[in-house]
Amino acid sequence: MKKIIKMINPLKTYDWGSKESIPAILGQETGTKPIAELWMSAHPSSPSKLILDTKSQSLEHWIAEDPINRLGTDAASQFQGKLPFLLKILAAAKPLSIQAHPNEKQALKGFQRENHQNIPLAAAERTYKDPHHKPELICALTPFEALNGFRPWNEIHENFSLLQHKGITQLIKAHENKSPKEAIKGLFIDLINQEEHTKTSWAKYLHDWANNQKNHPLKDVIISTYHFFPGDIGIFTLFMLNYVVLQPGQAMFLNSCRFHAYLKGTGIEIMANSDNVLRAGLTKKHVNIPELAQIIDFQPSRPEIQSTAFNSDFTEYHSEAKEFQLLRFDMDGKKNYSTHNGEILLVVKGQLEILNQSEKLLLNQGESVFLCPRLKNIRFQGRCLFFIARINPLV
Repeated sequence: MKKIIKMINPLKTYDWGSKESIPAILGQETGTKPIAELWMSAHPSSPSKLILDTKSQSLEHWIAEDPINRLGTDAASQFQGKLPFLLKILAAAKPLSIQAHPNEKQALKGFQRENHQNIPLAAAERTYKDPHHKPELICALTPFEALNGFRPWNEIHENFSLLQHKGITQLIKAHENKSPKEAIKGLFIDLINQEEHTKTSWAKYLHDWANNQKNHPLKDVIISTYHFFPGDIGIFTLFMLNYVVLQPGQAMFLNSCRFHAYLKGTGIEIMANSDNVLRAGLTKKHVNIPELAQIIDFQPSRPEIQSTAFNSDFTEYHSEAKEFQLLRFDMDGKKNYSTHNGEILLVVKGQLEILNQSEKLLLNQGESVFLCPRLKNIRFQGRCLFFIARINPLV
């Protein structure tokens, strides 16, 4: 039986995607529809397929047939015989919704509550699609713009004060004497709960203010965001959240409850195998503000930016999630590697040759394979950039 198995992966054509980025990685011509994501996973809604000797089979069902030998003894026990992570190429040509994901306790409670309320899983107003948390990590392939966590209160206060808008100034003053965490929470809830005409008016005011600035660091991103979401009060989160531009090879881990948004760029994303998303703005999808306010971590903090290992062709990105860890290889030569549990390997640039006993595969960019558990001394060779997604051995 093959131990290194090629995969066929589903594409997602969300409207915020790019027409160029993922097709370029796959070696395909630019299409007419924006392609937002390429999924590599055993997620029940869109599992990858494995190319077996005489047929293809979904990764989900293939693992379920023999989880100990196909996922790994430890992983099969810890994760109930299921692959616990989802690996993606993500390509954003315009902002994704501002969002947060619940922790394990919140997800289980919310999922059970909505089941009890008989809200269908596919319903637009459904908030919890499963009982799992959704920490994630993004690693940039191109310059990647994002919002990640709340700025210090004094920065938020200064940003809003620059606007010299009576209503917004009153909003800030109402929370000045609170702790930073409570001040941020109060300001956010007050903003998001304004009357619709006020939200539209204030969002336009911020856009017009940015248009009149010469050197403000958020000028261009405010104007660009408003272009895609005119009148959306979510634009004010650009003043409240840390604005980050990851350079290729840089990454950041986002734990559950972290308020964030991806604005523009292409990257490799890995996450726990969940579909629980609570949105606050820059979206036309369901927004549940009372529930969102319960799960967001309003404590201000700077994001930790991880970089590639100095003078090394191998980087192991830090993850606090037990479900996943991401490895990056930027190789020109040879390297040995061993697996413990089942893993997914994706080539994004160049060609990679993989040798394992009697098996030999040549992967072009955009191709991926499933690596079975307990493989010893696999040989990688080539001039290429590739990633491996695996269950976190450190948590």
